[in-house]
Amino acid sequence: MSIINSEFDPSNSLGWLAPNSIIFLRHGHSTERISDFTRPLSNLGREECQKTAIILSTVKPPILTLCSAAKRCVETVNLIEQFSGHRLTDNCKYVSELYLAPFHNIKSILQAERKEKNKTLIVGHNPGLSDILNELKFKQASNTNMEILATCGIFICDLKKDTSGLRAFDLVLRYQYSPIISER
Repeated sequence: MSIINSEFDPSNSLGWLAPNSIIFLRHGHSTERISDFTRPLSNLGREECQKTAIILSTVKPPILTLCSAAKRCVETVNLIEQFSGHRLTDNCKYVSELYLAPFHNIKSILQAERKEKNKTLIVGHNPGLSDILNELKFKQASNTNMEILATCGIFICDLKKDTSGLRAFDLVLRYQYSPIISER
C-alpha cells in the first residue's frame, strides 16, 4: 500500500477511507508570547485550517472527534468544521490529556474513547503526533527520514486488521498532507 503525500488535488476525494480510519491532525499555527495552553491561532493558522478543511470536506461522516482542550486545538476544530461543512463538534470530546500527549498516551486515549469503529479525528500536538507518524513510516519503510508534522498537517491510517481496543495499534499509514501557504 503506498502513501499519498503531495499537495492536495481537490478533484480527488478521501471517500475511499475505511469506516474505521483514524485521522491525526496537528493544530494550526498559533501565536507566541502567551501561556502555551491558551495560545490562539495566528492568521497563518487560520489559513492553514482553510486548506486542510478542503481535504477533510471529502471525508464521509460519521466522525468521532477527540480534541485536545488547548485553545489552538479547539479553534482548529471549529474552523475546520466551518470551512469543511462537517459537524465535527457534534460528536466531539475535548480531552485535556491530549495536551502535549506522547504516543503511548494518545494510544491509551484512543483505546478508552473509541468505542465504535467509526472514523476518528484526533486533534493534538507535537511531539506525540510526529512520533506516531515516524513510527508508522519506519514500519512501512525502514530507510525513511524522521520528520516533524507541520502545523495543520494530517496523516490518515487504516487499521491493518480488526484490532479491537487498538491493543496492537496495528495501523497502516495511507495518506499524509501538510498545507503549503505561499508568502504574499
